[in-house]
Amino acid sequence: MSPLRILILIAGIASLCTLPIAFGALAALEATRVPGSAGELIHAGQIALIALPFAGPFVALAAWRARGGFAWLLAISIPATPILAIAAMLLGQAMAERDAGLRADQAPTENVALAAFLARPDAPDVLVLRSRGLTAIPPAVFAAPFLRELVLEDNAISALPDALLDMPALRVVRVTNNPIPRAEIVRFALVQRAQGRDIRIIP
Repeated sequence: MSPLRILILIAGIASLCTLPIAFGALAALEATRVPGSAGELIHAGQIALIALPFAGPFVALAAWRARGGFAWLLAISIPATPILAIAAMLLGQAMAERDAGLRADQAPTENVALAAFLARPDAPDVLVLRSRGLTAIPPAVFAAPFLRELVLEDNAISALPDALLDMPALRVVRVTNNPIPRAEIVRFALVQRAQGRDIRIIP
């Protein structure tokens, strides 16, 4: 079998195997949408990633039946699409942080100053408190009903307060590199399920 046909087979089978992930991603797509031009880039990347498992087998079939350079172009487009989609998502996320003033040195961590920051008319709906030496989430965060995403990566936080569930707009909490026990994440998941919330905790 030629290298081209091997590539087509692998790409087509990989697309089929990722179909269950695509169906799950469809349900969460709108809930994680970011407003503005940055959000459109992220959204386009998400759509491309979700569409690939559905379109991949058909593109693979077309490549199998095509000949010459066009067959190679179709075959290469299957693995190239997720690479471009991920690049669009990363670029969109970087733009979103820049546009909303989300650099780590811009949001204070002292509670009174943070409360004033979050009360500003131009306060972001994504708050980044990465690498601040925090041992707990500042109370001012819980009084910000518009926050959609909370980034707490690289701190020393060990618990997920139930007060997070009182924030109506909150959809994502990123806690990578924090000493939060697995049992605490499971506990929070059970509590939020009982309250009908769906906050993604990304460890």
